[in-house]
Amino acid sequence: MGRIIIRYIARSLVGLAAVAASGLVSGVERAPDGLTASEWSQIRAAYERHRYSAVVEPSAAAREAYRAHNLQQQWLTRFDGRGFVVEPDQGGWAWGLEFAGYGFDGAEQAVEGKVAIHVDNNRVSYRWSDAVEEWYVNEAKGLEHGFTVGERPPGRCREVAVPAQGQGVVTGPRRRY
Repeated sequence: MGRIIIRYIARSLVGLAAVAASGLVSGVERAPDGLTASEWSQIRAAYERHRYSAVVEPSAAAREAYRAHNLQQQWLTRFDGRGFVVEPDQGGWAWGLEFAGYGFDGAEQAVEGKVAIHVDNNRVSYRWSDAVEEWYVNEAKGLEHGFTVGERPPGRCREVAVPAQGQGVVTGPRRRY
């Protein structure tokens, strides 16, 4: 059976506006002498991937945890094997999601137990089972978060549900209007 891929993207609208305003979207860089445009493009892509790489969380002495800084968005994402939490560099709030299960409406299957975490540069993935992988890609444009479901879950419905629980606290200054 083919693979079902469920994707959604969590991006900062402010960050996307900043990228567009900075000219990075339309900026074209000339290849250095001795390199073809294709070679230079491959070098730049590898460099960008590594700039946004996930690394072991220094405070994770007893458990497996990673973090990835996003230079363009100016935030830090922490991956703890349950989900992710994003915090801006200047602090003030934190927000994230924790995967709770998957399946068709009314027949959702909870995910439990220790997850297998795999890190490949700027991509972090949680292997919840042989059937479900949750993944994240940290790039200049933001944090992409998706799921790959390798087999059709039990039940009869047109759309697969992916329940999630919030993590962190979103707070900010209160204003009177």
